[in-house]
Amino acid sequence: MKAAIIGAGIGGLTAAIALRQAGIDFEIFEAAPVLKPVGAGIVMASNAMQVFQRLGIEQRIIKAGLEIANAYGVDQNFKLISALRVREKVTSQYGIGSYAFHRGRLQQVLLDQLDTNKIHLNKKLTALNQTKQRVSFSFEDGASAEADLAIGADGIKSKVRKNTFGEIPLRYSGQTCWRGMTAFTLPADKQGNSYEMWGNQKGLRFGFVPTATDEVYYFTTVHTAANGIDDPDQVKEILLNTYSCFGTLATQIIEATPKENIIRSDIFDLKPIPRWWNGRVALLGDAAHATTPNLGQGGCQAVEDAYVIAKCLKEASSIEKSFEQYQNLRFKKAVHVVNLSWRFGELTNIGNPIFRSLRNGLMRLMPESIAVKQLDKILKLNY
Repeated sequence: MKAAIIGAGIGGLTAAIALRQAGIDFEIFEAAPVLKPVGAGIVMASNAMQVFQRLGIEQRIIKAGLEIANAYGVDQNFKLISALRVREKVTSQYGIGSYAFHRGRLQQVLLDQLDTNKIHLNKKLTALNQTKQRVSFSFEDGASAEADLAIGADGIKSKVRKNTFGEIPLRYSGQTCWRGMTAFTLPADKQGNSYEMWGNQKGLRFGFVPTATDEVYYFTTVHTAANGIDDPDQVKEILLNTYSCFGTLATQIIEATPKENIIRSDIFDLKPIPRWWNGRVALLGDAAHATTPNLGQGGCQAVEDAYVIAKCLKEASSIEKSFEQYQNLRFKKAVHVVNLSWRFGELTNIGNPIFRSLRNGLMRLMPESIAVKQLDKILKLNY
């Protein structure tokens, strides 16, 4: 049996590692012409780290990032809204913690586990066809390939999904996000913690987390129309003006960022679809259940998918039964993440100052134990 994985992101590479360990041959086809350490940051929460632990690569993964000790939600004046003692309450429960990474370094660790001859670059999918026995692919550069099954790990705008299920519209959250990576050393009392700051304007947020002792990943959001375009020479000035309300630390982090490290993205998700597979083709990660990033679970859910799909292919009697079992195991949690993340985003889109104050007050009253209990639905592995 041979699998074709479309996409060499975190989910696709994890799927390849899991398939190899399951004794299943594979090839990866990636649209990008080169794989290099680009992108912003990413958090791998305990559920994803448990998967890496099962694959036996968690120690290599850990060395590439920085563990998160605590996660704080604060207002724009740094007044506490919520607090979660991640290391004390979460790590102790699941045996491994949550880590923040430069996405490129995490990707490189995963790449290092694989034979690079199995990875084919500059392969933009144009067509996918399947029979009862095979799946065939055509690529923009004129190349073609065949495999016994296909795994679409090609993101929210998945060509595999489009070729298998037709055009499915994405859902805009009302927010645009700017993400950045920069060399920056946080004050001693901020080291090892993640922060999300909520402003006094609809959808206005500034979040940051260290990915190394001298490196910070941050994101900003604002409620605005989609499809805006930045002038690269002015984007930093615009961010500084917009997010100066979050204080000196926020402006220092933005100021330290090279303009080429600032990435603008409109925040979309995929309203849950009822089926992730058809015949010999299955979707994973954002291709199947793209979520807004409000819970930091997009990459984590892709990692879970990757492990489960390999496990099912190894254990089930047919490819179709494998994919059916895969969706049965993963569907409920993934949809829960999508819906919960969407509702969380709506909370940040509250514009009325009275309702915003009420929201913050209610969140301050919520016991940490309730948050830990709610997180168990996401962090616990059921396979």
